[in-house]
Amino acid sequence: ESRRARLVELELRVANLAAESKRPSPEFLRTLDSSVKKNTSFMKRLRTVGEDTVDGLLRDLQGLNLSRYVGEMPKAVRAAR
Repeated sequence: ESRRARLVELELRVANLAAESKRPSPEFLRTLDSSVKKNTSFMKRLRTVGEDTVDGLLRDLQGLNLSRYVGEMPKAVRAAR
């Protein structure tokens, strides 16, 4: 069991190290919309996510620079009604 736990730990470590290479470049993030009005609206809609709003949220997610809201997004989804 100790060996299995070590293997899982190693796999997580490799995945964490690989995550940095998957992040978008700063140049790409500059091409996305970072307006406070649109980002705030997105975060409000994320708090009320439902089956009928998922498609719109995913569409908006592709065009917004939400890098400042990364910490808030899981909280908003968890608080969804």
